[in-house]
Amino acid sequence: PDLRRSPPAVQRAETGRPTSPAQPYSPTMLPDPPPAAPAPDLDALARQVYDVLKRRLAAEMRRRG
Repeated sequence: PDLRRSPPAVQRAETGRPTSPAQPYSPTMLPDPPPAAPAPDLDALARQVYDVLKRRLAAEMRRRG
């Protein structure tokens, strides 16, 4: 069996068809940046962390007697 492969076919674009003109770069063409995330409520987060730690410490104290 012949293990050689034929080279890939070369394809060319159609000639004589109109092409669209290249768009010049414009900063107004950039998408709007996503809105900034609101600042986290650090007091609420601290309360949540404290509640979790308090429950874990209580469970640990019950296990140890």
